[in-house]
Amino acid sequence: MNHLALLVAGELYAARAGVVYWRLRRQMPAEITVTRSWIRCTPPWHLLAGVLLAALPAIAEFTCLINGLLWPVELVTRPWRT
Repeated sequence: MNHLALLVAGELYAARAGVVYWRLRRQMPAEITVTRSWIRCTPPWHLLAGVLLAALPAIAEFTCLINGLLWPVELVTRPWRT
């Protein structure tokens, strides 16, 4: 019985993480555009602009994945942290 409850909880968590990931991913092109202009115009970062701009899609994808995995935990733990 415990295994079934863990399986259901895990599937619900994974489903919620997937939904958050896809929502963030839809916003990604606009965020990348803003970030590209920010990198080009910010003095310390413009020195690394060539490397950062090339890696930006991968960085954004990884960030969406991590945020998707962490967001359900954030929603559950938020009342205890305020």
